[in-house]
Amino acid sequence: MSNQMNMSIYIPRISKLYNQENIIEEFNLNNIGIVNRVDFVPIEPKLGSIDDPIPKSFRSAFVHFSAYYYHDYAFEFYNRLFVDNKSLKFYPILTLNSYNDTVNNQEYWLLLKANHPVEETNLNIHQVVENARVLKDQVDEQEDRLLILKEQVHDAYVLIRKLSKTVAMLTDKLENTKNDAIKHNNTIEHNNTIEHNKHNNNTQLTDNYYNKETEKTALSTINALREELYGIVNF
Repeated sequence: MSNQMNMSIYIPRISKLYNQENIIEEFNLNNIGIVNRVDFVPIEPKLGSIDDPIPKSFRSAFVHFSAYYYHDYAFEFYNRLFVDNKSLKFYPILTLNSYNDTVNNQEYWLLLKANHPVEETNLNIHQVVENARVLKDQVDEQEDRLLILKEQVHDAYVLIRKLSKTVAMLTDKLENTKNDAIKHNNTIEHNNTIEHNKHNNNTQLTDNYYNKETEKTALSTINALREELYGIVNF
C-alpha cells in the first residue's frame, strides 16, 4: 500500500442510493485504495427550475483516502487526477438492492481532484452546529455594526456638503467685505488728496467714521457666520 495521506477526490454527481459503505467497498474492489470517509453534499437545483430531477435523485460527494494500493489501476487513477489534474470516468461494479441493473450499468462517476477538501475533525455534530451558531451570531453582529457605520458615513457626508456650502458662502462674503474695504480706502485716499489742505479735520473725522462702520459690518458678518457654523456642527 501507498502511505500518501489526505488525497481527496470530488464526485459532482452520484446516486443517492450509494452510501459511504458502498463507496468504500467500490474503491476497495477496484484496487484503488482505502477510503477514510465520505462527505455528501446536496446538489442545488438550477436557477429557475422547479422540477429538476437531479437534486431529487443525486448528490455530490467528497471521497477522502487514507492510502492508495500498489496496483496498476491505482497508479493510473492517481496520476490522472493528481499529477495530470484531469478527470476520470469511473464505472461502479456494485449492484445495489432495489437498484435496476440496467440503470446501474449506465451510471458512471466523474472523478475530479478535490482542490479544497474539508479536513477531518474530532468534533461531534452538536459541537459543529454550536460552532456554526456562534459564527452566525458573530456575522450578524458585524452586519449590524456595518449598518451603523454606513448611517454614520451618510450623516458625515451630509454634514460635509453643508459645511462646503457654508465655506463657499463665507468666502464670497469675506471677499465682498474685502472689496468694499478697498473701495472705501481708495475713496478716502482720493478725497484726502483733493481736499487735504482745506478739510483736513473733516476728512480725518470721515475716515474714522467709515473705518468704524467697516469694522461693524465685518464683525456683524463674522458673528452671523459663526452662529450658522455652530448650528451646522450641532446638526
